[in-house]
This record gives sequence, C-alpha cells and structure tokens, in this order.
Amino acid sequence: MKKILCVFMGLAVSLAVKAFVVNVSDLPEAVIKHPVKIVSQLDNKTIDSIQPEGKNAVLHGTLAKAELCKLTYSFDITGGVRTNFIPVFLDAGNDTVSFRFTENFENGGVVVAGGELNDRREAIWKNMENLKRDDRVEYIKKQAMENISNPLGVYLVSVLSSSLSPDIWMGLYHEMPADLAEYPMLRNEAERLRAVEATEEGRMFQDMPCLTPDGKQVNLSDYLGKGKYVLLDFWASWCGPCRKEAKEVLMPLYEKYKDNDNFSIIGIMNSDSTEKHLEALKSINYPWQQLIDSERLSAKTFGFQFIPFIILVAPDGKILRRNLRGEEIWKYVDDVLDK
Repeated sequence: MKKILCVFMGLAVSLAVKAFVVNVSDLPEAVIKHPVKIVSQLDNKTIDSIQPEGKNAVLHGTLAKAELCKLTYSFDITGGVRTNFIPVFLDAGNDTVSFRFTENFENGGVVVAGGELNDRREAIWKNMENLKRDDRVEYIKKQAMENISNPLGVYLVSVLSSSLSPDIWMGLYHEMPADLAEYPMLRNEAERLRAVEATEEGRMFQDMPCLTPDGKQVNLSDYLGKGKYVLLDFWASWCGPCRKEAKEVLMPLYEKYKDNDNFSIIGIMNSDSTEKHLEALKSINYPWQQLIDSERLSAKTFGFQFIPFIILVAPDGKILRRNLRGEEIWKYVDDVLDK
C-alpha cells in the first residue's frame, strides 16, 4: 500500500512540474565567452546555465506554473564585463521559447518568440506604435488589468511604476493575487511608495541611524526638529551629479548663510561602503556637516530612487520640500529665511 501511495505521489509531482525548453541562436563571439542563464524573477534563482560552445545553445528547466524570468548574458567592455537581461515568460510546458541575438545585442537587441504570454506582450507593444504617450499609459493599464492574474500583469504593472500616480499604481498592485504581488520588482516598488507617502511634504521626517566621519553613532533626530531649517543632501562618493550640485549650488548657498543660526546643510552619504565615503570626504572636504548612512537605509526611509536627493526640513521637523534641485534650492531657502 505504501509503495502504491509513493508511486501516486510521484506521479502527482511530475504532473504538477512541467519542463520548458529555451533555444538561443546567433550568439555573438563576445557573448560566447560567458555563461548564458535563465533566472527566475520571482526568487532570483538560476534555473539553468550553459557555457556556449558555438552560436547556438539550449537551456532547460521545470516550473510548476507560468513565471516571469529573464535571460542573462554577458560580454566584455572596456574596463570589465557588462551583463544584460531580457525579460521572458516561461509557460511551464507550453511552446518552446526562442531568443535570437541581433547586431544590437549590446543594447538589448535580442528577439524573443514563442509562448502565449511572450506573444501577447509583443502584440501589446505593436498595438502601441501609433498611440500617443497618454493613450499608451491608459492602454498598458487596461492590459495590466486584463492580465492581473498572470505574470504578464506583473511585467505591465512594473512598467507603469514611473507613469502612474502612487495611489493609482498601488491600486493596481493590490488587485494582484498574493503570489504575484511577491515578485520583488513589485514588492520593492510598493515599499518605496509607502516610504514616499510617509515622508511627503507636510509630514514629519523619518528618523534613521547614521555615523559621523569619526565613527560616532547618531540619529537624524539629533539634527532635525531642533529649531532651524535644514537642507538634507543625500549623495554618494561615486555620484558625479551629486558633486556638481554641491559645487555649483550648495557651496555658494553655504557661503551665503554660514553665519545664519536658523539654517544648516547636512550631507548624508549613502549607496557605498563606509570606507569609500571616508576616502571621498578626505578628498572633497565639504565645510558642512556630513553623516554616513552605514546601514544603507536612506532610500528605504525616504523612498527616493536617484541621487542627489535633496529635501528641506522645517524647524519643527516637518518636510517642506522634496526633490529640490538647482535654482529651486535657492528659491525655497531664500523664501523661508526671508520670512
């Protein structure tokens, strides 16, 4: 009886997990030098990897259900190796999927064909060719709703993250089944938007731990909400635009108000190691207070995607302005200090 039960259970598992095949063709010489992989975008695990021996390769794998994955490939560039990825839907036992590399492979020039969801996505992009930008956003939103229960919906909702208001995007996200909402590309965006809402203009700043350059553990609350206006400049040692903004805007602003007890500038270094931050501070030597986000919490706490990210905080700790750049910084600082 136990043997029959084991055979039955094994048969059930084999029926639930289906195989897929991915054919890759016209691999350029630069790509053949490196492994080509199929990676799940749900858990970032490699499903199959192959070191090509010629211009064609075949990858295999098994899935319990349709999944949004990616084909990753690498090639040499000046000073290192670059890795690209191409999104693909693997339909767990449906049609074979093929990737054909083109001469533009360095910029993602890989043609995907086969599989119901891949074909559906291609049809969506083709239908958008003659639509205006606003109409395209509405069209993708409509297609996302129609595919909200499959991995194509995951892809389309992710694409819309930069085109929809946070409220509308979160509405789409909450319509998704729980298993699809767990895709990191969606979950991370949802967490970011919650952080944006928590730190929107008019709300109190969110506290977070930092280090001073001499290694002392402090919090933002040691500097904010203490009766003066504070300009927070989130930057990184490797960020050229951050240094440009500091040189052309923040430095003159500091010189103008360095003797004003109602205003200060604080730099928050993030997105790099503490060691590299300290090296940068030695070479740049900014005159205003610098703090190091050693736990890399800045982006999660304030919900920003790009640096420099600059905000103006009121004396009571409320956020007055987010995403300040260039002349806007001077405008708002001058306005509040003149008052």
